Amino acid sequence: MWSICVPLLCSMFIGICSAGIRAAGHEGQSPGDSAVARTLFVLADENMDGVLSFAELHGVFKAFDLNNDNRVDEHEFISDWTSRGLGDVWEALTLFKNLDTDKNGAITEDPDLFRVQTYFDRDGDGKIIQSEFVIQWVKLSSS
Repeated sequence: MWSICVPLLCSMFIGICSAGIRAAGHEGQSPGDSAVARTLFVLADENMDGVLSFAELHGVFKAFDLNNDNRVDEHEFISDWTSRGLGDVWEALTLFKNLDTDKNGAITEDPDLFRVQTYFDRDGDGKIIQSEFVIQWVKLSSS
């Protein structure tokens, strides 16, 4: 079931991400809250325990690793992003550049995925709860 859910989850996650980025700063939205971020959190929280685990983040990463080499290069990411109809090349490129934290031309589990997890885990307890995710998402989407 996981293999069926991950691509669907990934598509929904990224689709909502791109919509949220386009809607950032939309009139009526509180600067410290985001319905998009709350929806993303619920979609990514596969076991619905109220916490995003590394395994859940890793599932989204693996959905983009088309050749299963444990790295997602820029071409692979942009190709998958656009073929899924998640957004245009520029949105894919922007997201890729932010996720490639060490700027080595590929999103990898170490260090990139670990850094993304650390970014969202504001209190450093190893758990990403919804409020942490929302706060960091608002910062990310407005920068």
